[in-house]
Amino acid sequence: MLDNHLDIYQCYYNVIKPHSTLTVETIDGFKKTVRTPYMAEGITDQPWTWKELLMFKVGISIID
Repeated sequence: MLDNHLDIYQCYYNVIKPHSTLTVETIDGFKKTVRTPYMAEGITDQPWTWKELLMFKVGISIID
């Protein structure tokens, strides 16, 4: 059960929670964009919501 909780926390930390250390300023220097680690890596283009995270279906491939 602890493993499940840690998996959910890891997803929250990387997909939902914006990090101030990953903030990027726009070209004009006025607006700042907050990013999650997945946004910084280019995996996603927006912070996810809890609903999006919990409704996400993982593709499972079975190798014969």
